[in-house]
Amino acid sequence: MQGLDSDLLLDLYSCAHEPERWGRVMDRLCQRMGVGSSVVQILQPKGAVMVPVWSARDSASMRAAALHDRFVNNSSNPRFEMKSHARLAPSRLIRDGDWFEPGCPRYTELRQKLGNAGLGQSIAFGLKCGDDGVFSMILHRSAQDDRDFDSEQEQFLLELGPHLEKTLELSQRVESQTNRTAGLESLLEALRAGALICRADRTIAWWNASAERIVQQSAHLVLQDGILRARRHVEDRMLQDLVCRGAESAAPGGVLVLGSGQPDEVQILALPPSAFASGPLTPSETAGQIGLILARPHDAPVLGADDVARLFGLTAAEARVAAALCAGSSVKDYAVSRGLAEGSARNQLKQALAKTGAGRQSDLVRTLCTSVLGWANKPVHPVGPSRGRRH
Repeated sequence: MQGLDSDLLLDLYSCAHEPERWGRVMDRLCQRMGVGSSVVQILQPKGAVMVPVWSARDSASMRAAALHDRFVNNSSNPRFEMKSHARLAPSRLIRDGDWFEPGCPRYTELRQKLGNAGLGQSIAFGLKCGDDGVFSMILHRSAQDDRDFDSEQEQFLLELGPHLEKTLELSQRVESQTNRTAGLESLLEALRAGALICRADRTIAWWNASAERIVQQSAHLVLQDGILRARRHVEDRMLQDLVCRGAESAAPGGVLVLGSGQPDEVQILALPPSAFASGPLTPSETAGQIGLILARPHDAPVLGADDVARLFGLTAAEARVAAALCAGSSVKDYAVSRGLAEGSARNQLKQALAKTGAGRQSDLVRTLCTSVLGWANKPVHPVGPSRGRRH
């Protein structure tokens, strides 16, 4: 039997970024080891047993998955018992004899179940995974093959072990980074400000929902063939200059206002790659790119009255009138919409002013709109389901 080869290791290490390649690795191991089944699993404790939370199988085992799950890949298998795994802690290469005491009736029962599933003797490789999990690779001979695993095969698995351990470590890093990126993107989705990353030619690499909404609804911006453009020629040249300067500099690239003074003006702040290299895209992906923050300052935020009440210590009635004013309503219109006397609505507003320390109605609106609620809530005109798209 030959030792490790480059094709096997290439497939194995590729699994960190492409988990679907585990099946190919398992097929290679079946061929190299002369076994009928090869499976990898991540097990986590649940009560008195270890429960598979992820697995990958060779092609033959995939076809026989229902049969294997019925007889052996379930909680009735004594190999999944916590006490069995506790006995194996000192060893990483696990043979059939390591699981059970000699003559153990439970082993005889398990062998019968394995036979029903078309499986014979096994050899496994176990690694610690996280705080209390186990990464396990188990290979079974076919039920008709009663040969023992020889020393050459065991040595092959021992040589493979460090590579399995490194692949597992890389996989955990990739998963952690993926989860972190997803979390950051979710946070950016909650912002009313638009955030996007574009290349020097202004093609968009990533944007959040608010950026997409602003571009789609703006009279000053347009997306043409994936390229962000200003509708007016003179402003488009200014936008191009902003992007080019920002992509080549380590310092913020400045600001730009499109449609200055108009009710739907768009304000743009440029950020260099260093400002977002640890965000939705990696440093290598952000080279030569620039971040843009988009805002339409005249867009009114939608503030939930319950949130306003909790944040500023208002009653429900006081919070409702305050939120309505932030959305652009007048006290008179709010009173009509609620079926209140205008005097009652004004009394509620007076109480809200006192509790927030605002001297005037405009101060109250500014206080609420510049609070965390004003930045985090949905805009007046939300767009469809597209979120955090990469281009």
